[in-house]
Amino acid sequence: MRSYKQWSGEERLASLKKTKAAISKGEIPPATKCQRCNQTKGIIQYHNHDYSDPIKYLEPLCWRCHMMLHSEHRWPDAVKRYFEEVASGKQYPPVYRRDSKKLDEPPCR
Repeated sequence: MRSYKQWSGEERLASLKKTKAAISKGEIPPATKCQRCNQTKGIIQYHNHDYSDPIKYLEPLCWRCHMMLHSEHRWPDAVKRYFEEVASGKQYPPVYRRDSKKLDEPPCR
């Protein structure tokens, strides 16, 4: 796992293991609905905003919203526009397969 923001790949991996263990123990529910766009189909996963506490800062996100968050440093205006659209009710199709190649171009042209 790569470093992200101020956290090393090792710290992120340790956080992911704790999150997965908490889900399997029933301490936190599996992610089933995107908190940003309300998508319930396709890939729904947790995004951790702060890896120092893997449970406290989790946000359930669809794959598209999750990748948008990770793209905000590359295309801040397009990502802002995307989140404004979903906040106003626009629904994008669900994503069923992780395809990071989709991130090579800016969203919402």
